[in-house]
Amino acid sequence: RALAEALAVVAPALVVGVYTGLMIDGAPRLGARSVALSFVVSYPWALFQQYGLQAFFAQRLKTVLSDGPRALVCAGLFAALHLPNPFLTVVTFGAGYCFCVLFRRCPNLFAVSAAHALSATLLYHALPVSITHLMRVGPGCFAHMGLF
Repeated sequence: RALAEALAVVAPALVVGVYTGLMIDGAPRLGARSVALSFVVSYPWALFQQYGLQAFFAQRLKTVLSDGPRALVCAGLFAALHLPNPFLTVVTFGAGYCFCVLFRRCPNLFAVSAAHALSATLLYHALPVSITHLMRVGPGCFAHMGLF
């Protein structure tokens, strides 16, 4: 149930992202084999990030914030951890909020991690590097943007 709900939530955004990538530059990196391999490789990192978001931040904020504000604060923290990448900062705020709400409804870390890894994989492969900055954050993003 948790995986079905997670996929239902992220699917519309992924359709828009993939369609946008196809319209901008034909999404040349969107091959089935590369996407599948990327998903398998990125899943452990998505699981680690979701563990941090759900089990560390959300659980600690549970004592001081109710459900709605807690999801917003967690989403803000999650987005801030993806700075200075403008694309990732915006996307992870929305995704972080959705993942927090989904996890509260169906507390399954593996399901939200799968949705996270699928989202990251499809957006990375579908959108141009000029938008995603190779999904880098911190100094790696600055270097890719030519600021270092």
